Amino acid sequence: MIGKHKDLADYVLLKDTVSRFHIRLDENNGRYTVTDLNSTNGTRVRGRLLEANETTQLEPGDQIFMADCGYVFY
Repeated sequence: MIGKHKDLADYVLLKDTVSRFHIRLDENNGRYTVTDLNSTNGTRVRGRLLEANETTQLEPGDQIFMADCGYVFY
């Protein structure tokens, strides 16, 4: 889980725009997914805004934005 909650998030992003529990990354048989955890400022993957609690598969090179924090998945 990625978010700004210092005690419970696996990876902490100390940004005001990131929710305490923003996204969850999961792996199954070498395939990865990202789930928006009902974040306040949203999650975008490949430029598309995910719905609250929506899960989408990740591909190498995908851009993930948690509010205004951008990362590339490899």
